[in-house]
Amino acid sequence: MFAGWQTEWGPIEAEVVVNAGGMFAAELGRLAGVRVPIVPFAHEYLVTQPFRDRAPGEHLPTLRDPDLLIYFREEGGGLVMGGYERESAPWALDEHLRDAIPADFNGRLLEEDWPRFEEIAANSSKRVPAMDEITVTRLINGPEAFTPDNEFCLGESEVRGFFVAAGFCAHGLAGAGGIGRVVAEWILQGEPSMDVWEMDIRRFGPHFRSPSYTLKRAKEVYETYYDIRYPGHERQAGRPLRTSSAYEWHTGHGAFFGEKSGWERVNWYESNAPAGDESLRPRGWAGMHWSPAIGAEHAATRERAGLFDESSFSKLEIAGPGAAEFLERLCDTMSRATSARSPTRRCSTTAGGSSATSRSRAWRRICSRSSRAPRSGTTTELDPPARTGRRQRALLGCDRALGLLRALGPARGGRPRSAYRRSARLPLHDHARAGGRRRARAGAAGYVRRRARLGAVLPDRVRGGAVADTVGCGREHGLVAGGYRAIDSLRLEKGYRVWAADITPDETPYEGGLGFCVRKDGGFIGAEALGVGSPEGPAKPKRRLRCLLLADPRSVALGNEPVRIGGEVVGRVTSGGFGYTVERSIAYAYMPTEVEAGTSVEVDVFGEWIAAEVAREPLFDPKGERVRGVGVIAFVAAGAGFLLAVLWFDLMFDVQVLPRGERELPDELLASIAGYYRRVTTAARPMNRLIAAVMAATLAAIVAEIVGGDTPSAVAWVSLVLAAGPILLAGARTVPSAVRLGQRSDTLERQSALARSICREHLLCLTVSPLCSPFSSRGRDRDHHDDLHERRG
Repeated sequence: MFAGWQTEWGPIEAEVVVNAGGMFAAELGRLAGVRVPIVPFAHEYLVTQPFRDRAPGEHLPTLRDPDLLIYFREEGGGLVMGGYERESAPWALDEHLRDAIPADFNGRLLEEDWPRFEEIAANSSKRVPAMDEITVTRLINGPEAFTPDNEFCLGESEVRGFFVAAGFCAHGLAGAGGIGRVVAEWILQGEPSMDVWEMDIRRFGPHFRSPSYTLKRAKEVYETYYDIRYPGHERQAGRPLRTSSAYEWHTGHGAFFGEKSGWERVNWYESNAPAGDESLRPRGWAGMHWSPAIGAEHAATRERAGLFDESSFSKLEIAGPGAAEFLERLCDTMSRATSARSPTRRCSTTAGGSSATSRSRAWRRICSRSSRAPRSGTTTELDPPARTGRRQRALLGCDRALGLLRALGPARGGRPRSAYRRSARLPLHDHARAGGRRRARAGAAGYVRRRARLGAVLPDRVRGGAVADTVGCGREHGLVAGGYRAIDSLRLEKGYRVWAADITPDETPYEGGLGFCVRKDGGFIGAEALGVGSPEGPAKPKRRLRCLLLADPRSVALGNEPVRIGGEVVGRVTSGGFGYTVERSIAYAYMPTEVEAGTSVEVDVFGEWIAAEVAREPLFDPKGERVRGVGVIAFVAAGAGFLLAVLWFDLMFDVQVLPRGERELPDELLASIAGYYRRVTTAARPMNRLIAAVMAATLAAIVAEIVGGDTPSAVAWVSLVLAAGPILLAGARTVPSAVRLGQRSDTLERQSALARSICREHLLCLTVSPLCSPFSSRGRDRDHHDDLHERRG
C-alpha cells in the first residue's frame, strides 16, 4: 500500500501506482525510490506550407531515409520533416547529469535551434529537391524522453505495486494500445500474456543508477536512431564499465569484446585468427561481425581444451525462509530429493511456457548465461497472480565479486586431457569456491572442481592471474582461450537450446524438445496449463523445434528467417550459425509436428532460398559419450555391475541360513546350498575364470584412473581400497570356503559354519559395493543426470 502521496488535493493511498509521467517519469520514480533510466532530448522537426494541389483521397506515403537521417510525412498540402542529428541535445539536466525539468513545463516548446537542425535541413533537399523552394511555416523544438536502449520502460519495479509505463523514445504512439493492454495484464494477472522482456524495466541493472552512464547510452541511441545495425553489432557508449580482473590480459591477447548487462565479455581473440579459415566467412550480414578465430577456438575446445572467462554470467542467490519451496514451485525439474544438488532447471510461466534456463548449486546460487537476470536485491514473488493474502518470497542477489573460469574440452573417447591435468597443478585452491561439480556446456565436458582442478569460481582479485597462469601452463598441450561465439557454435552442434531464442514463454517444453525435463507429479507454476498430472496427460504439441542443415555452408541463418516446404512458409528460424566440427550451416526452427527428419525444406537467407534438410539431433556426439565420458569409467561401471549381479545370485542361496538359530543347519538346507556351490566351483569353471578376469580388470581400470584420469586422487584411492577389499576377501576366504562346502566332507556343524561365513562375507561385499567405485557410480550418476538435462531434444 502506498500511503501519504501528498498532492494539492490531499494525500492519496493506493495498492497499485502506474508511473506514466512521460519525461517526468524519472522524477516521479525517485519519489518511490525507483530509478527510471530515461533522459529528455530536444527533438526538432519543421512544418512547411502547402506546396501542391492534391485530389481528394490522394496522399503521399510516409518516407524515411536512414542514410540521410531524415523522415517525411504529409501534413495537409505540405510536409512535416524531421530527423535525428549526430550532435544531440540532452535537455534539462542538472550538474549531476540528472533530469531537472522545470515544474511548470507543461504544454510548452523549446526555442528554435536552427544551427543544430542545419544538417537535417541540408539532407532533406537531397531526397526531396522541392525542400529548397518550400516555405517553412515553423520549426518545432520539443523534449522527448529516451531510454538507454531505445525500448520502452514497462512493468513492475523493485518496489512492489509500483508500475512504470514510460520512456517511449518518440515512437510510443505506435504501441499505445498494446502498452495499455500489457500493463493492465501485468497488474491484474501478475504477468503479461506475451514476452515483453525487451521492454521490462527490470532489464536495467544497478549500473543504470549512474546518471553519467545512462546519459552516454541514451545519447548514443538518439544519435544512431536511424543507423543500420548489422547482426552482432555491439554498442560502444559508456564502455568499458564492468570488467573482470582478467580484462587487461584479455585486451593484451587480442580480445574482441562484446557487452552484456554492462559487462565486457570476450566474443573471440583475434590472436587466434591465423589458426582459423577465412574462406568460411558467412556471406551477407552474418559475415559483418565475424572472425576466423571463432572456428579456431571451436576446434581447440573440441580436440584439446578451451578456457572461457564466464564472469559476465548472472549469478543469483536465492535465500531466506521458504527458498526451497520457492524453487520447488518455480522450476518444473525441481524435486526435494535432489534440491541440494540440482541439475539444469527450467522455470515455467503460468501458461506453461519457459521463463528461464539456469543452473543451481548447493547453496542455491544460479549461474545463468542469459542477460535476463533481475537486479541485485530484487524480491521475486512465488505466486505473481496473487495480489492479496500471504505471499512467499525469495531474495535474489547478485554476487559481483565472483567470476567463473571454465575449462571445456573432449571427454573420454576424445583426445587425452593432458592440458587439463597440467592445469590442475596451479595453486589456486586458496581462492577457489567450487564444489567439485561436473558441468557440460556446448557439447564438451566442462568441470568445476575443488582446488580449481579444471575450473573454478574465483574472487575477482585473483581471476586475472588465474587466466594468465592457466593459459601459460596449458599452452604446450594445446589449451586455447576462447570467447562466447565459439561456445554458441559448439552448443548448436549439440542442440542445446538458447533462452529467449529457441525457448521463450510462447513455447511449451514439449514443443521445445524439453519434455524430458518436466517432472510428472506437477506442483510447479504452469503444470495445469501443460496438463501435467491430469488423467489425459500433456496435450500433444502441434509443432516442434527442429534442426536444419543448410546445403550452402556459407549461408548462415541468424534468426527469424522464414522456412518453407513446397512453397508454403511453415516456420521461422529461432537461432542459427556454423558448426565447425560437422562443417555445416545449422539452423533451428519450429515446424509442424508431422515434419520428420529427412524432410527437404528451404530457408530464406539474405534474400535467397537455400535448400536444407531436417536432421536428427544432436548432430555431434548423439550418444553423449563425449560429455558423459566412456572408456575406463564405463568399463569400471560395467565390471562392477557384472560382479554385483553374480553376488546377488549367490545371495539367493546364502540367505536361507539367516532365519536359522540352531548350531547345526538341517541337512536338506545344507544339501541345497552345497549343491549350488559344487556346481559353480566345478562344472561352471569357465564362468569362474571370467569372474576372476573381471575382478582383475576392474582393479586395473581403477589404477589407470588414478594414474591418468580426471577423478580426484583421494576419491580414486578410496575406490581402489573399497574394491580391492571384497576381491581379496573373495580370493582368500569366500571361494575356498565355497569349494569346501561343495565337497560336503566336514561335519554338519562345520558345514553350517562355512555356510554362515559365506553368507556374512557376501552381505559385507553387498554393503560395500555401492561405495567401491564412487567416481563411476555416485559422482558420475549425478553428472549423467546433469547431462540428461543438458541435452536438448
